[in-house]
Amino acid sequence: MVERDLAKVDVAGPTPVSRLEALNLIKTSFRVFPFMAYKPIEIDRQNLTIMGIRFSDIDTLNSAANAIGSNMFEGFEPTTKSIEIIRDYLSHKITLEQLIKLSKDKAYA
Repeated sequence: MVERDLAKVDVAGPTPVSRLEALNLIKTSFRVFPFMAYKPIEIDRQNLTIMGIRFSDIDTLNSAANAIGSNMFEGFEPTTKSIEIIRDYLSHKITLEQLIKLSKDKAYA
């Protein structure tokens, strides 16, 4: 089902996909455990880190924290590798295609 949903993302198509919408599209391929209690993660805005992963600026950190937090309420359990992938995507270091491939390959584990 996830692959089918991801296949609907047409990057070159007429409808633009925002970076946060893309993160929401792939969230189901991350480790999801329904009915688990929310477990807070370490966010250090002074040192610009989430779970020890450094961000280049406060806006990118806040965007990542908001996306991660909303997905955590649905059962997403972030790993340091998934935080790195999200950071790199929001910082334009990887493309949407690379993000989708990393998700399909379960590179976040």
